[in-house]
Amino acid sequence: MIFAARRALASIIAYIFRREFDDCAGTADDLARRHEPVEALQLWMQRFSAFFATKRDLRELFTRVISSIQHCRVHFEARLRPALQNLLASASAKGRIRSDIAPNELLGAIARLSISENADPAQAQRMVALLANGLLL
Repeated sequence: MIFAARRALASIIAYIFRREFDDCAGTADDLARRHEPVEALQLWMQRFSAFFATKRDLRELFTRVISSIQHCRVHFEARLRPALQNLLASASAKGRIRSDIAPNELLGAIARLSISENADPAQAQRMVALLANGLLL
C-alpha cells in the first residue's frame, strides 16, 4: 500500500514537472521570436532559474523521488537541452557569446545556483545574471 501510494505520488509529481519542463522549453521559442539572441538567452536563463528556485524547498523530494524516475530525467534532457542549445547557437552565431558552452553544463550551473539552500530567489537571479554576463564576448 505504501509503495503504491509513493509510486502514485511520484507519477503525479513527474507529470507536473514534465508540464513545467515543457512550459520552460516553450518559453525559449517565444523569447527567441521576440528578442535579440543574447537578451532571449539571458531572459530564458532567468526563467529556468525561477523554475528551480521555486523547487528549492522540494530539493530532497526532487532528488529522492523525481531523480529515480528515469523518464522524467529523459524528458528534462529532451526538452530543455535543445531549447537552450537553440538560444546558445543563435547568440553564438551573432558573435555575442562564447561558442564553447555546453548546454548541459549551463543547465547544471543555473540549477545549482538556483536551488542552493543559502540563496534566496532574488540572490539566485542575481547570480544567474552574473553567469549570463560571463558568457558574453
